[in-house]
Amino acid sequence: MARPAVAVVVGAYAWWVAGLEHFTAPPLVAVMVAASLAVVPAWWPRRRQPTRPDRPGSLRPWLVVLGALLTWELVAFSGSPRSTHPTLSSLADTALGPRPLEAAAFVAWLALGRRLARR
Repeated sequence: MARPAVAVVVGAYAWWVAGLEHFTAPPLVAVMVAASLAVVPAWWPRRRQPTRPDRPGSLRPWLVVLGALLTWELVAFSGSPRSTHPTLSSLADTALGPRPLEAAAFVAWLALGRRLARR
């Protein structure tokens, strides 16, 4: 019973966030709150599961990719205007134009973040 209720709440929240004016403080705070609620509980201690040998243990490749993306964001963010120096956020905003698509992408992003945090 709880899962359908959570799905409805997350869907409604995503729809609300998708309707906010982009690149302002309210959606930034809304995204930070949602990301915190999705990811932080996944880090809470739980029963240890045996380590699976088929899972690679190195985070180094992901850290390199994350560092490259963050570097691009910072360089692009410091340039102006956005049309000549697009950030990942502005590229995603253009690609996800319609509100339903943006809300669905937001839900998928939260689910992916939660899944990655649980690993």
